[in-house]
This record gives sequence, structure tokens and C-alpha cells, in this order.
Amino acid sequence: MGPRTVVPVGPAEHRAAVDVRASPRHHTHSRRPAHPNRGSLKLRSGPLAAARQFYEREHHLRVPRQHIDIVDGIEYKTGAWVANVGSRVAKLAPERVAELSAIGMRWV
Repeated sequence: MGPRTVVPVGPAEHRAAVDVRASPRHHTHSRRPAHPNRGSLKLRSGPLAAARQFYEREHHLRVPRQHIDIVDGIEYKTGAWVANVGSRVAKLAPERVAELSAIGMRWV
């Protein structure tokens, strides 16, 4: 083999010769689609039923953080869920805020 000759190229020619997007080390910075449960915090699922059950039994929603309720044979960490949802009021839709306020949710 003979000596290699280096020819200077501009940025456009370089991009055409080396497609960096094909390399697995380079990531395109496209955003992933939003998770379908984000924002709702699964309000229509078991934890909400557990919070309602607690409210109906105790007539308030000041749930100790370690409290666990059982709904339909499934244990829910009601206290942790209520604390987490209460601290994320800005991420909830207005109808969710109204739904939780109706059962005594304290917003922090």
C-alpha cells in the first residue's frame, strides 16, 4: 500500500461521507411519547378506591404515610399514594383535583 493522501473537505462533504446518525453511539434527541398514565397518576385505579374507602371509614383523608388498605383482596399503600398525589397537584388535570378535593384531599 502506498501513502495515504488526506484531502481537506468541508462540513457538508464530511456529513455525507460519515453518517453519524447510523452509529449506535450517537442518539437522536427525539422525545419519547408521553406515558399514557402520566398526569393522571392512575387515579381511576385501586389507590383511588382505597383512598375513598379510607375517607368513608374515617371521614377525613389525613392518612398516615405507612397506612395500607385492602380493596378487593389487593393491598394498596394508601398513605404513600395520598402523600404523593397531594404533592403533585400541579401535574393533575382540573377534574382530578376536583375529584380528590371532594373526598377531603389536602393539597400541599
